[in-house]
Amino acid sequence: MTTPPLTTAKAPDHLRFRPHLIVLALFVANFVEGILISGNSTVAPAVGKLLSANAGELNLSTVVHLVSGAVLVPVLARLGDIYGHRRLLRIAVAITILGTLLCALAPNYAVYLTGRALEGGITAFTALAAGILRDHLRPAKANRALAIVISGLMIGGLVGQLITSAVFHSTENVRSVLLVPFVFFAIALAMLFVFVPETRTRALVKVDWIGTATFAVGMSMLMTVIAKLNKWGWTSVQTVVIAAGAVAILTAWVVIELRVEQPFIDLRAAVQRATGKYILAAFAFGWAIWGTQTAFATFLGTDPQHGYGFGYSVTQIALISALGAAGAATGGLIVSKGTSKESYAIATYLGLAAMVVGYISMIIFSHSITALIVADVIVMVGVGVVSTAIPVVVSATAPPTSTGIVTALFNSSKGVAGAVSGAVFAVILTSLVIGDSEIPTRGGYVAVWLSCSAAALFAILVLSLARTRRNSTPSAPPMAVPYEP
Repeated sequence: MTTPPLTTAKAPDHLRFRPHLIVLALFVANFVEGILISGNSTVAPAVGKLLSANAGELNLSTVVHLVSGAVLVPVLARLGDIYGHRRLLRIAVAITILGTLLCALAPNYAVYLTGRALEGGITAFTALAAGILRDHLRPAKANRALAIVISGLMIGGLVGQLITSAVFHSTENVRSVLLVPFVFFAIALAMLFVFVPETRTRALVKVDWIGTATFAVGMSMLMTVIAKLNKWGWTSVQTVVIAAGAVAILTAWVVIELRVEQPFIDLRAAVQRATGKYILAAFAFGWAIWGTQTAFATFLGTDPQHGYGFGYSVTQIALISALGAAGAATGGLIVSKGTSKESYAIATYLGLAAMVVGYISMIIFSHSITALIVADVIVMVGVGVVSTAIPVVVSATAPPTSTGIVTALFNSSKGVAGAVSGAVFAVILTSLVIGDSEIPTRGGYVAVWLSCSAAALFAILVLSLARTRRNSTPSAPPMAVPYEP
């Protein structure tokens, strides 16, 4: 990727902005992101009852969230490279706070989906945090710090499950549960103002507004089709017209980006083997983790009289999901202790392999709650490992002025895949139903989990086949280890 000209802002007051406080504030922001994601996933059945949404429609809440993230992540990250990562991180948190309020107070499902769209701002947190850490810490410490910050997402997911369970158990009010992230985000925003300095190294370039706008419009149209596919159908006029328009606009965007001197996204660099394989693997990884979030909760909540499921309450689902979140947190923390320059590759392969084994086990042992929980934990350990390992490597290879956008490409690819898989799974779960009811068949869930397993296996193949000879590939950065100020 071509490195844009640099500009260095005035150095911050290091007596005020201490490294460990920077890491703490960024950790808290990611921690609250984990609370939000796990909380929304766990209370999905209760939200459905409150706002009269079926299983397929509930899956669209994840799709809408990821659609928003797919657009916001690269935009916020690139603007962060130019105008300052802290400034854009504050904006992202503020947007998310507004989204949490809309979700908690929503009078109908349409307003709830609007709130979920605004909550898509959280997906830019990691990319913006990477830019801040790379700017203010030496490379080795930045790797370690970023791993700790990313692990906050998994730890927040665990704590979120426990908080969700406790709040819902004591109040029996789903709106109270949805307000919990609002309180924590307010604390995170205050910490960003007090403890985190602005980045000093910036890209001295003009914003490619035409490329940015074209990308946003095209991606939004494409994701709208995906989100509405279950309702509109594959061959409806709306689907065909909007999909064709999206393809045309995104094609125009590619042409624009290849011609301008300072593109919004450097596509030539993105398709190079060093970064392209991670972007493609991220797509497969995103398919495997995001699309099945709501499906697992609704499977657990299904009345066993339908031939599967356990009829569990929101509290019980939260406690079960907490075990998976604990697995993800454990996987993230294990990765953060790696030191070998090859350990990132080994960890990524092992994490993806764990996901393959876990999803296959969920299919085979779905009638046993004990075996199903163990299988879910195995999947989530793999998710934690991969989620922590790859971003550290990707951000470390980026030029100083492009840390945000390069990291965002990984996250955005993962989010787009999640949106696509979530929409596909919504179609599956609303098409394969029992009789005239809206209850999905067990075969629908089997199809979802089999697809996720295949996606994780595909990611392994992509990374394996894309490896080059050692003498022609730069050595990978060392694995992140616990941060030491």
